[in-house]
Amino acid sequence: MSVKIITGVAGGVAAIAILAYFVSIQSNNVEENVGAGLQNADKCIKGDFKADPSQDVVEITMDAYQWRFSYCSITVYEGQTVMITLQSLDVPHGFAIDGYPEVASIHISPNAQSVVKFTADKTGEFTYFCTVFCGEGHALHRGNLVVQS
Repeated sequence: MSVKIITGVAGGVAAIAILAYFVSIQSNNVEENVGAGLQNADKCIKGDFKADPSQDVVEITMDAYQWRFSYCSITVYEGQTVMITLQSLDVPHGFAIDGYPEVASIHISPNAQSVVKFTADKTGEFTYFCTVFCGEGHALHRGNLVVQS
């Protein structure tokens, strides 16, 4: 083998090793950032919302952000009209409520508002969730709607 070939192979191996090192550093930073987001996925921005039972119409403003909604739980009363104004603070998200087919896959765009309006005509607990894949924590992006009598 000539010296040029050996030098070329050694240089190629060194370049691959350096590239692998930088990729591993970037992967660790991404995992740390995503891991921090996942650790906070069950923490809601505003906590829980409870409607005033004397109101006929309940208006809620709710943000969607990195696998969270503003409210972990929304409590309303049977017969109330519920209007939820949704906005994404980062990437596209979606919104649906199990048990309420009229609230199915509402698209939520960054920096735009989407309005959901429905009548709380069934008592019980219903899951609301993101319907647009929004990253690693998508399966955690949910909350609980409670409709009381």
